[in-house]
Amino acid sequence: MSSDARVLLDYISCDSYDKWITVGMAVKAEGGSFDDWHEWSRSQPGYKSERDCRLHWDSFTGTGITGGTLVALARQGGYISPGSKFYALDWDSEIEDDGDGYGRPAAPAEWKPEEDLISYLQILFQPDDIIGYVTNDVHQVDDRMSPGRGTYTRTAGSIIKAVRKYGIGPESIGSYDPQVGGWIRFNPLDGDGVKNENVTEYRYALVECDTLPIERQQELIIQLQLPVACLVTSGGKSVHAITHIDADSLDEYKKRVEFLYSFCKEHGLPVDKANKNPSRLSRMPGLMRNGNRQQLLRTNIGRKSWADWMDYIEGNPCEDELPDIEDYAEYVDNPPKMAPDLITGILRQGHKAIIQGPSKAGKSYLMMQLAAAIADGKPWLGHDCTCGKVLYINLEIDPNSFINRFDKIFKAWNCKPKNPHNLKIWNLRGRAVPIAELAPKIVRRIKGQGYIAVILDPLYKVSMGDENSAGDVGAFCNELDWIASECGCAVIYCHHHAKGSAGGKKTTDRSSGSGVFGRDADAIIDLTPLYIPPDRMPWYQEQNAQAYKVSFEFREYPHLAALNVWFQYPLHVIDSSGNLDEFFEEGSQQANLQKNRNYSTAETRRSALDDAYDLWEQHNPKMLPKISELAQIAGKAVNTIKNWLSENQDDYEVVNGYVSRFDKNRQSN
Repeated sequence: MSSDARVLLDYISCDSYDKWITVGMAVKAEGGSFDDWHEWSRSQPGYKSERDCRLHWDSFTGTGITGGTLVALARQGGYISPGSKFYALDWDSEIEDDGDGYGRPAAPAEWKPEEDLISYLQILFQPDDIIGYVTNDVHQVDDRMSPGRGTYTRTAGSIIKAVRKYGIGPESIGSYDPQVGGWIRFNPLDGDGVKNENVTEYRYALVECDTLPIERQQELIIQLQLPVACLVTSGGKSVHAITHIDADSLDEYKKRVEFLYSFCKEHGLPVDKANKNPSRLSRMPGLMRNGNRQQLLRTNIGRKSWADWMDYIEGNPCEDELPDIEDYAEYVDNPPKMAPDLITGILRQGHKAIIQGPSKAGKSYLMMQLAAAIADGKPWLGHDCTCGKVLYINLEIDPNSFINRFDKIFKAWNCKPKNPHNLKIWNLRGRAVPIAELAPKIVRRIKGQGYIAVILDPLYKVSMGDENSAGDVGAFCNELDWIASECGCAVIYCHHHAKGSAGGKKTTDRSSGSGVFGRDADAIIDLTPLYIPPDRMPWYQEQNAQAYKVSFEFREYPHLAALNVWFQYPLHVIDSSGNLDEFFEEGSQQANLQKNRNYSTAETRRSALDDAYDLWEQHNPKMLPKISELAQIAGKAVNTIKNWLSENQDDYEVVNGYVSRFDKNRQSN
């Protein structure tokens, strides 16, 4: 497959299974490789796996589809053949008509209006998205017909099903006046109304210009490489370009639309600014209007997304969406207020924390204790928590078991929850999606509702790509930043240790995957098991609990000493007795030494030396021992006893090979 042919794939977007298969067959017929088709497939919606692609690729044989199909599909996506005069725009370039008539909306001999409407709905919406449209709710206002609120409670999937069954008519979309046409909203709604606040996702904006000839409008839209999902004739004097905005909030939507409209105006396409709101009506394809078609002309032309389009124009000296550069002088006498504490001395509201530990260490219980502590304003690990609303997103545990765990926690605390309405639970076991998809749903559900914390448990259920990739993990962390920023809440998530013992590693390096996890979080709370020597096991087992050390790393707060805790189901309880102080984390150098039979401490060595000397005195009260005689009693080498004596020279003295203890006040023979 030639490099020119590969370029065609950049202009083809996959909006259906049939189109995906057709492209694969055409690539193979053109002599392309599996990798060519697979690489393109990976960037398309609905991609499953390399194995799925391979199974289909191997089945493509002699279908009659040729490389010409790729050219046709690419042209639908905005591809212009090398013979045309189109070129990449410089910022100050003037857009001139190249005279070839490209982009003129040509009406096919056979028009299938039902297919226009179905394609439009499939491209812009998910099947369960609620959409708004107006067909028969039209009123005379002065000298024109004006749409009312129309219908706003049906899903895209239900409309598609009805259109396939009944065609375009009263049974599918309601009756409409073919002299007036119909309208549709290009962003999904919540089913409660048609205002901006009823928009659930800010996906698209309308680009419309009715002051230029319709042919020129389309040419400019294509030449500017606008990320257009659907291009529709209005049945009047304009085309409607439903353009990717991909905003996460209404504020971001407004900024992006303002930039888009300004860019279009500066490059010769004066856009009607009355269309800037996200709940705006556009013309519904598949209907007639005063003898003209409201026709779907093209789909997925220009750049694939807002981000892709911004990358395309990035080299130009244009405005961006980044914050302004600030002057520190403004803050010298008026420093900004710090975010309030969520967990005193550990985490601020609006910041991020990671709770990490090995498998089955009770991490979820520890996080559930934190959620309950925030909801009721109780201490957690000895630190006060601000009382407020917290959302716990449970991605792993059976919903009934999960809720019962909270019941066990409160019973172990010997109390009932004071503020049960503060504790919100979102059970998503079996319904987890990557954080890039989940984050907007979280923001949409909780923004402006007073939440001070969101807990994600566990991370791997919503991770993006490869957890060992710094880029993928960085993208994941950016989504968490966005949730925290948009909702003004702390984001706390659970992650697991890498394989092997963690005690020999720094706290920031213990989590599995990329080191970005350790560097990104504002607070790390690490849970690592303690090593209990075998001779202490009976006492340890009597506790009916597991022993852990909780370590902390902070970006905002002073260093905090580690805590020893017992996990006494279902609670993690601080070891206030100090019984665990003599033990070390699994994998640490100290724990490894304790596992060695020859390991000893200064205290154990002094005790063994005293025992050997006492035993000599019991049998030889009037004689001083030689070093070799103490070594024989202690069962140690002579050099070992010499080292012990040197270590304890404040209490022992060696003269002419005889050992004396100062408190006995003896003389050597």
